[in-house]
Amino acid sequence: MFRRCLFWMHLACGVAAGLLIFFMSASGVLLTYEKQMIDWRDRANQVVLSDGERLLPVGELALRAGQALPAGTPFSLVVATEASRPAVANAGRERLLLHPASGELLPDAAAGMRAFMSTVKDWHRRLAGDTDSLRANLLDAANLLFVFILVSGIFLWLPPVWRWQLMKLRLLPRTSYASSRMRDYSWHHVFGAWMLLPLLLIAVSGVVFSYPWANQLVFAAYGEAVPERRGPSPAAVPDATVYTVSADGLVELASVAVAQAATPGQSARRWLRFIHTGEVYGLAGQTVAGLASLAACLLACTGMALAWRRLRASRVRRRRLQQVALPADAAC
Repeated sequence: MFRRCLFWMHLACGVAAGLLIFFMSASGVLLTYEKQMIDWRDRANQVVLSDGERLLPVGELALRAGQALPAGTPFSLVVATEASRPAVANAGRERLLLHPASGELLPDAAAGMRAFMSTVKDWHRRLAGDTDSLRANLLDAANLLFVFILVSGIFLWLPPVWRWQLMKLRLLPRTSYASSRMRDYSWHHVFGAWMLLPLLLIAVSGVVFSYPWANQLVFAAYGEAVPERRGPSPAAVPDATVYTVSADGLVELASVAVAQAATPGQSARRWLRFIHTGEVYGLAGQTVAGLASLAACLLACTGMALAWRRLRASRVRRRRLQQVALPADAAC
């Protein structure tokens, strides 16, 4: 009885959230190598200096950048150690590249890739809506249901009888299937089993990002309170010097705060942040996260296909029962 109730809850949640789960997973696949793709395009931003050409002082570069931005806009200025790399002025989402010798604005070869990834990320996080919009809340709820689908799937995956033949059907794909229903049933079990752990980590970390109560639970597990959020500060850039330029044009070397030892709660929260994308384990982790997202697309498709076949078969049976009942009623 418990297994039957759990199955129908699993099915109902899958039908309710299937399309949104598919969308989140598909956009997650596109974001798998976001950092590498942007870095690849960014490497095309190189400048050629002629012999004897001198680099502009930082103050002059800051002045040129400030002239290109709206008046009174504070920004950070990143000056690379290598003379072949342009200086970068960051003001919120606006990013300007400046020639280190002439100070003129340069086209950003990575602008298109950044814009594409930013758009995909907005749809992945909020369906391109505001943080508190209905679309964003629906996506958050779908991810929460996905956690339940995965956890309930663990129990439903277990065969009623522990035999290798039954286990093999749930662990290994076959080369051919008697019907599309058998194929979808097998793929739903096989890919769900192999990608269960990374999908659970991705979905649970997504819940922590979406809901304050989940974020509080992470810190509460270590007996800590959620720390106050601080405003963004200029991030350190390898092989470069970062300056801050105030609204009145004052240029200062960006102060790098002394890194304090993270508390256990902060370490766990940071781990959840990067386990969501797999970056915590480098390129291999990103690849696994991307494959898990691809598997989630397949799970959503096969799950909805199985649910549709079940609904259609139920209607056919009901229609046949009605057709059998009609002659019996007429005979009476």
